[in-house]
Amino acid sequence: MKNNHTVSSMIHQIARLENQFINEKIREINLNPDQAQALDYIRDHPGTSQQPIAKFLGRGAASVSNLIKGLEQRHLLGKQQNAHNDREKQLFLTTYGEQAALQIAATFDLLNKEIEQHLDNPNQTLTDLTNLYDGLQQAAKEK
Repeated sequence: MKNNHTVSSMIHQIARLENQFINEKIREINLNPDQAQALDYIRDHPGTSQQPIAKFLGRGAASVSNLIKGLEQRHLLGKQQNAHNDREKQLFLTTYGEQAALQIAATFDLLNKEIEQHLDNPNQTLTDLTNLYDGLQQAAKEK
């Protein structure tokens, strides 16, 4: 019988609850998780191109192109010619996109506050989880 009280099992269950919370809030502003992540990324990296977004989302170029096109049609972002590369468009949030990105950021802040209120030492937990992540990432590279 599987033990549901292992560290990895609890991390998995917490991640599922986080996703459920985030997805519910994002649906309230008529976005899917990839659209929300793209807007959040563009907010943090104004003038970025599609390629870094594709890498960030782990999606192919055509898929991200369709995602960007949909956000542009909804007036959440705009494109501008890159002054240094005629073949590349820079992406910027519109006023509506900024409003959506602020709602997304507020959702993540709310989730973080909810999590931290249940921790004795949030900073130490963050350090421990970062070390765990780095260790697992290194182990995956070595395989």
